[in-house]
Amino acid sequence: MVCVICVINMREMHNMVIVAIDGASKRNGQPNCLGVGAAFLKYNEDISYVTTFEKNSTNQRAELLALIEGLKEALKFDKEVMLITDSEYIYKALNNDWISNWKNKGWITSTKEPVKNRDLWEKVGDLLAEINDLVVYHVKGHIFSFGRVTAAQLIENDKTGKRLFKAVHMAVLEKLNNKENQINKALDLFERNHGYNPPLNIFIDMLIYNTIADIIASYAADKYEAVVNLS
Repeated sequence: MVCVICVINMREMHNMVIVAIDGASKRNGQPNCLGVGAAFLKYNEDISYVTTFEKNSTNQRAELLALIEGLKEALKFDKEVMLITDSEYIYKALNNDWISNWKNKGWITSTKEPVKNRDLWEKVGDLLAEINDLVVYHVKGHIFSFGRVTAAQLIENDKTGKRLFKAVHMAVLEKLNNKENQINKALDLFERNHGYNPPLNIFIDMLIYNTIADIIASYAADKYEAVVNLS
């Protein structure tokens, strides 16, 4: 069951697998585009992340790769999942149950065109069938920045992602006063999408998770590009 208009509460944050996803691409729009998906997961005190890539891809497929890997990894922990994404493409598809509509119409859109990325959406549908409760939240991305070199060092020195989580968490809290305008705009967007304002402390946590997913996706894109170029 996908729940998109659910008031955030502390029970959700503690009892569900939190999955923040993001996609990154190299040379988006070109035939040789490299698509990378990344998911950051937090389940109580457990922290982990997963990445994957696809050659000759697109930015939309990168977002879907992140969703697929995030859901697959989440199911190792629990069947109740909180998904955080800055992708309107992902959010709208889940919010409006596009997968069921596409299936009912033979994977043809309302404009009578074949559904793009059908192969990946079918995988998403299979994973959703295994999840008991999926709560989906859309947040504005790229509010907080974090040094690429520092991020790479943290990831390479600690594959668990715990050091990265602590460092980003601290950096975000230090920048809050200077980001008040951007955070207020992000809250306005959240209210338009979800119909209410979330508790500020929980919203900041969501932005932190989204920032970490973005950092991991960018890092993985650089690493995978080097592998692809060598192959």
